[in-house]
Amino acid sequence: MKKKISQRKKIFSFTFVKALLCTLLGLTFYIIGKKVIPFPEKWMGATDHRSLFFLGISIHLSVSWIISMFFMFLDQEKYGEKIKKWSDRLNKIFTFLGFVIVGLTSYWKSVNDSMGKIALLTLILLIINCLINALIQWMNKYGVCNGFSLLLFVEFLPIKWISETLWPSLQGKSGNWDNAGLWQQPWFCMLLILAITIFFIWIINLKWEVPVESNANHFTNNPLVKKHRSKLGFRMSFSFMHLYQLAQILGWFFIGIKLTGKWGGANHPEPSSNPFVRIVQKWQWVNSDYRNPQNLSRQSIVWEGGKEGAGESFFLLNNKKRLFGNLFQWIGGWKGVIVLALLLLILFRWFAVWLGIRKMNLKTKKISDELKKRGVYVNHLSSGKWTRELLKKIVNRLVFFWFCIILLFNIVFDQIFANLEKKEVYNVREAGKVIPGASEQPGQFFPRFLDWFGSVGIGIDLYRQIRTKYKYSQRN
Repeated sequence: MKKKISQRKKIFSFTFVKALLCTLLGLTFYIIGKKVIPFPEKWMGATDHRSLFFLGISIHLSVSWIISMFFMFLDQEKYGEKIKKWSDRLNKIFTFLGFVIVGLTSYWKSVNDSMGKIALLTLILLIINCLINALIQWMNKYGVCNGFSLLLFVEFLPIKWISETLWPSLQGKSGNWDNAGLWQQPWFCMLLILAITIFFIWIINLKWEVPVESNANHFTNNPLVKKHRSKLGFRMSFSFMHLYQLAQILGWFFIGIKLTGKWGGANHPEPSSNPFVRIVQKWQWVNSDYRNPQNLSRQSIVWEGGKEGAGESFFLLNNKKRLFGNLFQWIGGWKGVIVLALLLLILFRWFAVWLGIRKMNLKTKKISDELKKRGVYVNHLSSGKWTRELLKKIVNRLVFFWFCIILLFNIVFDQIFANLEKKEVYNVREAGKVIPGASEQPGQFFPRFLDWFGSVGIGIDLYRQIRTKYKYSQRN
């Protein structure tokens, strides 16, 4: 008996360690590819300096979100196999097309004079697309967690901020904080970040319970029948992936608004008269402005009638500085934007939850019938319509509470922490000088909300997957 137990432990340890090594090997390959395989130098100056691998992960995320959202409207039980087969095919097709379109439009200035360069760029994008597809499938099959989630976790993790700002400050190597106030002390900001992170983890693992009564016979109204009191509960595991995917929709909304306007003045020159070249130029300018919000100005978009666009103000919400210094003026001047942002967040979060429920194919009528067979009463209400309405109200309240917390976190991090830069940088910048090694962009000394909590949220999902793999290996 002891030999069998020890043999099982050896098999379990070997299986789990092998899967862990496969995951680490795939992650190492991705990091090396991300660092070693950038665009050629002659194409680097067109937009930004993102690597091919990061571009591929972004396109994979957007395409998978669109395809999954489309197939959620179909009957999963009836067309399960066909949906899986066609979703895989469409994912590959649209991911490759997205690679080519984004690559050519982003780097059109450097390749439009030669068909050979266009063909070479398309070939590079095709190879990288195949490598990322193969890497994700291999990690999903042999690893301990979802490969795509792990790669996203690496992209979200603010490694540069941790290595260049947080770690030297905690070690006392940076003396620029000596004369700063309490809000600018790194240890105080770290305590706030830690407290909000713990609260964030509690929110996304929120557990709801309700007292229930059950008896031996559901149709017996005899008061002498002994009733058993217990609790019926479920865990509301809010996934951060939905929030990030819906942030992509906000980005497309922003790009759509910008593409409908005209450009001119100091920010961008007049576009070309060629329609295709004009579309490519606008795409490049919009992409640059969207990824660098500090370059935006209130006059950067003009509608056809000559009126200034109002849709851009929502995206400038996170570009204000020193919120506590002008809090009342900020609220008074931006109250319409705050209400609009809150409504959009609530709407998008509700839409994400609705799509998630459709994906699980959760039918509340069947759940109510199952409770009725077992003789379970939820809050002394009969199963059926009232039970569904009760659960719907509770879920809606939790979602509303969740979105209020998300909006609060966004304001706290992107408005306050991300703009608490070193005091010397502000002073020297106001004097018209530049500190060597200091960033001129705000938000470089503290992480952005999406980076920090994206890594936290996806990290929790990865922990659950690894724990499930561990328990599964132990049982089998």
